Amino acid sequence: MTLPKNGRRSITVDGAEFHYMIAFERSERAVIQHASGRGACLFVFPHAIMKPSHVAEAIRFGISKGWTPNHQGDDCWIAFDINAQDGPLFEHIAPDDYRVVTYSTNGRIPEGIDPSRFPDTRKWYER
Repeated sequence: MTLPKNGRRSITVDGAEFHYMIAFERSERAVIQHASGRGACLFVFPHAIMKPSHVAEAIRFGISKGWTPNHQGDDCWIAFDINAQDGPLFEHIAPDDYRVVTYSTNGRIPEGIDPSRFPDTRKWYER
């Protein structure tokens, strides 16, 4: 998936060029991708407005959690909270987490998946 040019921003982090978009209207998330347009995406669920410095930190955090931005692979999902007093600024979200599984269905559990598998079904901003 290549990010569209309209609304896309660029940032250089540790010598690598990335593109990112922050969309609050529809799905309230940021998407970050290597500038080549190939490779896995980093999805960020922000709890606050993200500055470019936060985007750079998200990229570094995602890479530290196994995100491979310039290679095909699984997308990486993280939550961001600038007001996190007691915890980290970023939280890695596992691929089988409720927030990831229901992302493409706007919060509904896809057909064929057992709902009892998710002990915490709160949306990312309610956690």
